[in-house]
Amino acid sequence: MSPSLKNLVQHLLASKDIQRYRKWVNYLWIGTLPPGQYAFHYPNLRTLFLRQVEGRSVNKPELCPQQLIRFNATTLTSLELHGQNEYYTSKFWNAVGELPNLKSLYLEGSTIRKDQSSDFWRACLNLESLRLSSTSISLVDDFGSLNLTFPKLYRLSIIFVGGQIGWEQLELIKRCPRLEELRWKLGEWYSSAELQGAFTRLAIGKAWPRLKRLGLSDGCIRVKDEVLADILDALPRVTMLEVGFTRFGVLGFQVLRRHFGIISILDVTECPAFSRAMFKEVLYSCPCLEEFSGGGILVRDIAESGPWVCLRLQRLHIQFAADPMDTNLNEKVFEKLSRLG
Repeated sequence: MSPSLKNLVQHLLASKDIQRYRKWVNYLWIGTLPPGQYAFHYPNLRTLFLRQVEGRSVNKPELCPQQLIRFNATTLTSLELHGQNEYYTSKFWNAVGELPNLKSLYLEGSTIRKDQSSDFWRACLNLESLRLSSTSISLVDDFGSLNLTFPKLYRLSIIFVGGQIGWEQLELIKRCPRLEELRWKLGEWYSSAELQGAFTRLAIGKAWPRLKRLGLSDGCIRVKDEVLADILDALPRVTMLEVGFTRFGVLGFQVLRRHFGIISILDVTECPAFSRAMFKEVLYSCPCLEEFSGGGILVRDIAESGPWVCLRLQRLHIQFAADPMDTNLNEKVFEKLSRLG
């Protein structure tokens, strides 16, 4: 049997087996055959993951995910799309928007054209979680007049999304009054003092009173310390702060001290102004800390320090620097680390 025929038989068997045992399928990952090959009803399907396969061509309209989505409309709660550009049409997004129980949408490596944008945003109206990563969304001429709000959205992630300028993205964020978690990473060409100031004013104005998990960065260390300090000062409920690749430093840290009692996740990766003394103070002062990333600390600082209060710490991602003469301190360091988590 030729390799190509053997692969075809394996795929057909896989599809047949899935159909036979479909009542046990609650997470379906499709990345080999066109989604239409698997287009039947799964009684307990909750999450559908569709991934682009390089070199695959679409020449039959029935071999599209719309049919699969509609067959499982009543049970789907989460949809993950990775580079499914050839399937994106207004009809596709209308089908997504009609899913009565859809709560989460994750879009990565995708392109939403201008003629699809309005339908895409309408499909997002009732979502609770929206994550956009390395995706291009063309501008809608009348986005400001669409009068769309996202009343249920509590988690929003915008990671290096193209097609929209930063102001358009801020307009989207502003229309999510129930946000509890926001990750917003802009490319260098979007960063501006005016945009940072506008976001700060919204935070001070209590645009997101529930916000407690925040990640901000432009990837090129241009977001200023004083801006981050003002934003953090306006968000007293923040328990997660991710400000890697920014100028977070003395001013931001002064405000961060007021969050020491509740902070659980802190990421200051590649923040040049975050000092060794700040690292030590975090480890000594944050009893709820579970994850800490960024920067470095001396082995001697750990070995000879007093007791850490962050005994819930599960993930510590920092650099340890040691003097050649400090080899005898290793045992003390590992003893202290073993008490965490």
